[in-house]
Amino acid sequence: MLNHGGRPSAMRRGANLGGVVALVGVLCAFVSSSLAASIPSDVKKAVAFVFLSDDRGEPAVDRSGNPIPLGTGFLVGVPKGRARDRVYLYFVTAKHVIRQNSTGPLYSTILVRFNRLDGSAGFVRLRISGEGDRERRTFFHSDPAVDLAVFPVSLDDIVFDFKFVPRDYLTAKDEFTQLQIVEGTEVFFAGLFTPFAGEPRNYPVVRFGRIALVTGEPISWEGTKTNLYLMESASSGGTSGSPVFL
Repeated sequence: MLNHGGRPSAMRRGANLGGVVALVGVLCAFVSSSLAASIPSDVKKAVAFVFLSDDRGEPAVDRSGNPIPLGTGFLVGVPKGRARDRVYLYFVTAKHVIRQNSTGPLYSTILVRFNRLDGSAGFVRLRISGEGDRERRTFFHSDPAVDLAVFPVSLDDIVFDFKFVPRDYLTAKDEFTQLQIVEGTEVFFAGLFTPFAGEPRNYPVVRFGRIALVTGEPISWEGTKTNLYLMESASSGGTSGSPVFL
């Protein structure tokens, strides 16, 4: 189910992702005439994996000593004023990814793992804003039913191997008719495959499907009526927060 209550994003055919920057909650449209074509590598470079943090700010591990994954997110770049070559960088994920047991209180900290240019990966610590915090570190939609969380981030492009979705590619809900999003529209998404998160670096899994239901009425989801698209696709744990491309 794709939440379209916020500002879904759209990536147009033939456009390159920028070089410096849940499944519920985020919809991106990479307009393509056929999903049979190879997926641009930039798509996978725009996503990163979210992991649980322990009390020391280090990766929490399971009984086998492996970091505990929570989900996926992706990078968006917003221009700094009129300077098109400089951006504010944001990490976007599904709000339920940063909640304890998906519906409980927010975690105080998460760790996001990004690939590095040297072939390894590194964790970036993101603190989550709580009530009374003077510094705004996390942004949520004014509608609590919108399953989105946004974090300002800073990444060194000399160290990390990443791309970002430019703000110009973000498309609001009322523009979806223009994009001709209807039942049967082909989609794909890139994100974390929980059984194999990768050890030295991230390896996003890419899955495919179709839009199954588009309706102008709110749909009840986890006890709350909200605006949703329904998508038919194979899914697995870890893809929550993944951008979905058309």
